[in-house]
Amino acid sequence: MTERLGPYEIRSRLGAGGMGTVYLGHDARLNRDVAIKVLPEATAADPDRLARFTREAQALAALNHPNIAHVYGLEDLNGTAALVMEYVPGRTLEAMLTGGPLPAADVVAIARQIAQGFEAAHERGIVHRDLKPANVIVEPDGQVKVLDFGLAKDLAAASNADLMNSPTMLSPVMTVQGVILGTAAYMSPEQARGRIVDKRSDVWSFGVILWEMLTGRRPFGGETVTDTLAAIIGADPPWMELPADMPEALRHLLRRCLEKDPHQRLRDIGEARIALDEAAPSKTGALDPAAGRDAGRRSPSTRTTAVWRWLPWGVAALALLLAGVSTLLTSAGATDAPLMAFDMTTPAGTALRLTERPAIEITADGRTVAFTAISNDTLGLYIRRRQEPDARALPVRIGNIRQGGDIAFSPDGRNLAFTDGTSLMKVPLDGGPPVRLASVLSGTRGVAWADDRTIVFSPSPRAGLMVVDAAGGGAPRQLTDVSAALNERTHRWPAPLPGGKAILFTVGELDSPDSYDDAGIDALVLATGERKRLVTGASFARYAPGGKLIIARGPSLYAVDFDPEGLTISGAPVLVVPRVATDPNTGAAQFSVAQDGTLIYVNGAPSAGLRRLVWVDQAGAVQPIDLTPAVFNDPSIAPDGSRAAVLVGPLGQGDIWIYDFRQTTFTRLTTDGLSATPVWSADGRSVYYASIDTSTRESAVVRRNADGSGAPERLATLPLRTYIGSIAGGGTAALGAANNWIGSFNVFRIPLGSGGEAVRLTEPDVQTYAATISPNGQWMAFASEQTGRREVYVQSLAGHGRRLVSTGGGEEPHWSPDGRALYYRVDDRLMMVPIELGPSLSVGKPALLLRGLYDLQSETGQSYAVDPRSGRFLMIRLVAEANTQTSDSFRVSLNWARQLNAAR
Repeated sequence: MTERLGPYEIRSRLGAGGMGTVYLGHDARLNRDVAIKVLPEATAADPDRLARFTREAQALAALNHPNIAHVYGLEDLNGTAALVMEYVPGRTLEAMLTGGPLPAADVVAIARQIAQGFEAAHERGIVHRDLKPANVIVEPDGQVKVLDFGLAKDLAAASNADLMNSPTMLSPVMTVQGVILGTAAYMSPEQARGRIVDKRSDVWSFGVILWEMLTGRRPFGGETVTDTLAAIIGADPPWMELPADMPEALRHLLRRCLEKDPHQRLRDIGEARIALDEAAPSKTGALDPAAGRDAGRRSPSTRTTAVWRWLPWGVAALALLLAGVSTLLTSAGATDAPLMAFDMTTPAGTALRLTERPAIEITADGRTVAFTAISNDTLGLYIRRRQEPDARALPVRIGNIRQGGDIAFSPDGRNLAFTDGTSLMKVPLDGGPPVRLASVLSGTRGVAWADDRTIVFSPSPRAGLMVVDAAGGGAPRQLTDVSAALNERTHRWPAPLPGGKAILFTVGELDSPDSYDDAGIDALVLATGERKRLVTGASFARYAPGGKLIIARGPSLYAVDFDPEGLTISGAPVLVVPRVATDPNTGAAQFSVAQDGTLIYVNGAPSAGLRRLVWVDQAGAVQPIDLTPAVFNDPSIAPDGSRAAVLVGPLGQGDIWIYDFRQTTFTRLTTDGLSATPVWSADGRSVYYASIDTSTRESAVVRRNADGSGAPERLATLPLRTYIGSIAGGGTAALGAANNWIGSFNVFRIPLGSGGEAVRLTEPDVQTYAATISPNGQWMAFASEQTGRREVYVQSLAGHGRRLVSTGGGEEPHWSPDGRALYYRVDDRLMMVPIELGPSLSVGKPALLLRGLYDLQSETGQSYAVDPRSGRFLMIRLVAEANTQTSDSFRVSLNWARQLNAAR
């Protein structure tokens, strides 16, 4: 008989310790393995302690980083309090260290990933307090995950007998003086003394682990816990035990991390990451957790890079020249050419738009860069050649800032393809008018010039790839078909392989409509149609010289060995750039690589993708809400304005949470990880939401009491991917749904609870979104792409009397509380148009209300809500808005492959 714990099938016992017993479970609903940590009885039985631990688990659940094991939820499983977490396969660092010290490359690769995870958590005020090798797992592909982040502080203390290797925990949010918290061998001196600790304590523990990886021994030890703590407080580390040939940068880093006085210690773990980059050895083994110390080694690349080509491009490169690298001018072919990187800026008054699609591209020979940049709400197309001191604008107009872009050079670098929102175009760089090649739908997702006469492009977010004649255009031909049977939702971001015989492209999963964590990279042979999966868990692949494939995983770029003839991958991915500007909603990454080896990219912000909730009044004044940043979507405000419902996580992969503005509490309403689009009932007692089950290809409209009491009530089930736009007072829902899960989005009307059928209110072949019913329940506003770009319309719920409301584009419509105005978004602008509702519709002229809105780029696209009482707006904003939406510079990296080889 299969043992079960709540809905989870228990497959094995993974371990036990002071934090509880851990089991490997399987969630059949989502078809994934999970780690289930049954909390100690002392914690589960203490309401105060459990409440504190719940708040900490909630904060950690909102933290999504590739180097931190994710928390899915704290659940009551048949009366047992348990933490459900990501199951991470692989070896613990503790197991890897049983064979002694690790190779220098492995040390750098592991430590750098640990530092990346800590940097992300520290920026959000989360401190681990119990870092040790047993809490670090290295997956088979080299990915490092830190476990139990931030959770140690709210569990019961272990006995002194287990203190050396088991977590000792305390219930208050911060460590209280007089109580020791952590694992003895890795404690900081302030922890050992029982004093208040902060992120600098984690820096100390990081230094201890770094020491142990380099030497195979801990820097402090003793026969008893007391002896160990005494050594930590009073003894110096045995510096003579460090390897004699260890890079000085690592030695300096260890001294900074292991300063006993926290005021003299390295203050930010991000500085450790930078130091590790500088300390990367030149000839080391590749990170292979299975191979341990005997991992294979590689020689530095012998590829020649013409460094001199790029020196005239910027002051930074000139400074390097004056600093002593002028010898490279006469020895460009040397294999030991140093890593060089410098920033290039866009013209004054312009900025790269970093959302939706890539903004930069480089020619194969590395001589010319093209980029799209915004200036005065206009998207322009610019090029900069290596022999030219400044960028120049091309004489083309890209009408729609959001929909235009998708640039691609011809193989010879003489022409540039781009989209303007309705057409695929090309323009010669040396003069001449642009040429129209094909029509495209709204929301293209990539263009690639496969060879001199072939352009491959993705015409819309949910389409397969198409191909068109690059010389004369004409009718495009379908190249790939998106298959729902294969769990496919989109084919996008095509890129050529050498010789133009095959292309790479990203395959987004049907199960993950707004996430590319599980996307795949496929290769397609153009002559035969043969298709092969190369990589899973990545997006936006580009071929680099020397047999490398550059891929985006989360906010980072990795390289993996690749044979373009046999279309085969070998070895494990190696980190190239830790932070690149990416759009997690579209899978686009801001980088391009030339076949001479030049890499260009836009630096990403540490908190890229994380969002916050703020109040914004009609004058534009912003008032932040004290909530931990997370991936917030689709806010909805209760009728009395006292609470808000918001989705935490991607659509159909997150849960609904309720924030009480008066009590400042944030509680979870759903726990299945399938939820989307919360909408309040008219009396504010319940919340409607969509539950999207990709395993059965069904969606349900569900109602649940807003206080969490009672069971969820399933009101309607549809064989469509469904989102709720609005609920009318009479129990009628306006739904947005995709036919067959991958077709066009349409708006439907359905009576709830009476078994009625859904009635389509919009054209079946036109994308329509975000339907919202007027306060009087008679009219509906929505966004439609009927004209080729998104505009806002109003029509009756009966399906007639349609009127165009917006001018110059529009989406995300919301009614004012009195129904006499309609708000909508155009890029970052919030517009307001007067409306008179009655037997007939009277529409006024739209006017700008304020700026600063954030485009979620999701299928529902709801980034704000209107307060029914005050009329102010609850908005979603990025945590690091200035660094993630636009940038006025990008980085040029020369000889980056040398650094890559050094990391192996």
